[in-house]
Amino acid sequence: MMRIMFAGTPEFSIPSLKYIYKHYEIVGILTQPDKPRGRGLKVQPSPVKEFALQKDIPCFQPENSKDEKTINAVESLKPELFISVSYGKILSNDFLQVMNNKCINFHPSLLPGYKGPNPIRWVIFNREEITGVSAHIISSEIDSGDILIRKSVQLSGNESYGTLYSTLAELNTDIIDSAVENFFNKKFSVSEDIYKHKNFYAGKMEKEDYHIKWKQSAEEIDAVVRALNPVPGAFTYYNNQILKIYESEIISGNFNEEPGKIINADKNGLIISAGKDALKLITLKLQNKKKLFFKDFLNGVQMKKGEFLK
Repeated sequence: MMRIMFAGTPEFSIPSLKYIYKHYEIVGILTQPDKPRGRGLKVQPSPVKEFALQKDIPCFQPENSKDEKTINAVESLKPELFISVSYGKILSNDFLQVMNNKCINFHPSLLPGYKGPNPIRWVIFNREEITGVSAHIISSEIDSGDILIRKSVQLSGNESYGTLYSTLAELNTDIIDSAVENFFNKKFSVSEDIYKHKNFYAGKMEKEDYHIKWKQSAEEIDAVVRALNPVPGAFTYYNNQILKIYESEIISGNFNEEPGKIINADKNGLIISAGKDALKLITLKLQNKKKLFFKDFLNGVQMKKGEFLK
């Protein structure tokens, strides 16, 4: 059974980690240091570390992969291959050399499109029609090594960040065996950027990206809402308070109203005019309040037709 060193940190890594644990021998795990998480911001281990502890697998949490102690420990385990799935840190040249450059990364986009740390959100935000997962050899440049295999999935236009995150995490398991086989057979894929937005770098989103711009079309705003659901949530302002929107629905029609104007606020729907068409708000949360379905929300917040969201 092939000896694998695995690197990963968030929940996205877990389906792949479980698959590799079942079909290969995991000799060690690399994950990020424990960090404050959740509502109480208590210092907690990553999901990947929790798995390592459950299965009694040696686990390393260096601040960076230049750490000599970690490099020596990994070398002593004699892994035949290093697999990274959403580890979240760049591997140093020293680490790559110790592994004799036998390192594969799995990335949640169809490379070479959407390189960078945040492809899932940006694919939804940009209203792409297709995405997927890729396996590539780790090189000194981020997400730029030779591509071993890709697998695509069509997008319906209804995906949220949360649902697509789960879909791609599971899809990753479908290409692990082929990626390993292709690596050792030196079989590479010559792949084109097939996204609508070519050469798009999926970097960190800024707070301004979270702020709904009502002059945009309802379709564009709905994509922002979906890209930020379940966290951190797209936001607008109502009476100078932050109003987060988690689910919405496009309402087609020529409403001839100013963007951001509330055109309906009753049990039949909370509907806001956009630059084109309108948006029905389904699930939302006013500052310091609970997330609610719109009917329950309107029972506590007396929104009125003619008021504006900004």
